[in-house]
Amino acid sequence: MLSLTFATSKLIGSSATAQVEEDIGNSLAELAYQTVDKLDQGMYERYREVSLLAERYEIVEGSVALADKRRVLDAIQRTYPLYAWIGLADTAGKVQVASGGLLEGADVSQRPWFGAATRGQHLSDVHEAKLLAKLLPGPAGEPKRFFDIAFPYRNVKGEIQGVLGTHLSWQWAAEIEQSILRPLANRKSVDTLIVSETGVVLLGPKQYAGVVLDQPSFKQARAGKMGSLIETWPDGKRYLVGYHHSKGYRGVKGLGWSVLVRQELESAYRPVRALERKILLGGLLASVVALFLALFLARTISRPLREITQYAGDLNSDKRHLIPQIAHAFAEVRILHLTLNRLLSKLQRNERGLLELNASLEARVMDRTAQLHIAVEELGRLARSDALTGLPNRRSYEERLVQAVARAARQNSAIALMFLDIDHFKQVNDTLGHAGGDLVLQEFGQRVRSSVRATDTVCRLAGDEFTIILEGLKSDAEATLVASKILASINTPFQIEGESRLVSTSIGIAYHAAGPFSTELLNLQADAALYRAKANGRNTFAMNVL
Repeated sequence: MLSLTFATSKLIGSSATAQVEEDIGNSLAELAYQTVDKLDQGMYERYREVSLLAERYEIVEGSVALADKRRVLDAIQRTYPLYAWIGLADTAGKVQVASGGLLEGADVSQRPWFGAATRGQHLSDVHEAKLLAKLLPGPAGEPKRFFDIAFPYRNVKGEIQGVLGTHLSWQWAAEIEQSILRPLANRKSVDTLIVSETGVVLLGPKQYAGVVLDQPSFKQARAGKMGSLIETWPDGKRYLVGYHHSKGYRGVKGLGWSVLVRQELESAYRPVRALERKILLGGLLASVVALFLALFLARTISRPLREITQYAGDLNSDKRHLIPQIAHAFAEVRILHLTLNRLLSKLQRNERGLLELNASLEARVMDRTAQLHIAVEELGRLARSDALTGLPNRRSYEERLVQAVARAARQNSAIALMFLDIDHFKQVNDTLGHAGGDLVLQEFGQRVRSSVRATDTVCRLAGDEFTIILEGLKSDAEATLVASKILASINTPFQIEGESRLVSTSIGIAYHAAGPFSTELLNLQADAALYRAKANGRNTFAMNVL
């Protein structure tokens, strides 16, 4: 029995540790996914910003003085410090005007971003700035690294007048990596590597900077897979590596980066080893308890047997009158008859005890089952709720949008989807700090929620991105009324840590009255309307009626 109990504990322990190891690998893969998602979204935002900048009147209008254009570029650079350089080059590649006056008059026609922009390729991968190397020194005198976004700008006739080029500091990616790994600051053995399409390490530990990787994890990521595996790295150490590959965001393909999140195997599986020790000790303790329980039960059972044997011996004495008359020649039958009577009485008592014990165990099982059901429901709620605002998260939003679209199609009713961004939220974080920014997000979510009906759905996707699903509308005027109500509510000053703060929002609306449509169409049209609202000066809304 001791061996059986120990073997059972060992089997349970093996299953539990295997599950824990899988969960640890999945957590690293999830970190890689979150980093890729933030990189893709950030790249998409910068791409749209430069695209809209190339269409601004001050940029495309030739009558605007170069000094005025320079002031526009300088203002943009001050607003978004990650733009290390912004410049306008004519069709010959000569820089006409640039932020800070850097490289004005220089020939950039041979730079990759200039030619690529005219061919419709607007993104260029990370590189060191050759022309700006002396003008923009990086840490320890080393030149900074950039990636480029460039768009041709045209006159009112649609003719290309030149190229608007931007150098974005690679520090942007480092900040994203730090924001993802900040909760793991106490786990110093966790590293994040951002790898180019060709395998060159763009960001990661210093010893791998610029190194071309040929790790199995990178090959899996480049093949479009997400997961984790154990592998040996060039330093001879074994790591658990989570991986994911960039697929772009909302139609912007991106640069094909892969993200690897690695942790030394010994450090990653330290909780597993601790669990194995606890299970082993628990198994030994259970085995000892089972042994003593078996001994106790053996003595408990043998005691009445000895009494029965002693009583059976008494049947040879003058006490036979205690035994019912049995017409049988063998004394063993009379002894068995008496013993069976006594055993039946004992069994009846034991059965009552077992029934009571079984009822008690059933009650405990039902109680534990109810607790487990409540815990599962709570986990489901947490998986679909935003921890900061309490609103439904991106996962819940996608599920609810599919359901709302199905209802609208089935009932042939109107539906509207709103995308909301807090205007200049980065400035809010810079001035109030992340704690103040979180208070703004919470208050923003509460005001939006109180501005719509109880049947409408308000979700927070990520950062300062919110959505609203409006169902059962009679006309697009109802959607505009809701948007106006939200703008009025948000324009009321926020009270953050005892200070009054003005906050505004831009709203994009996709309204569909009737007929076939899809969630993808609603998302694209709401997003397009949002960027039109931003281009119109923010603190307003724009609508696309499908």
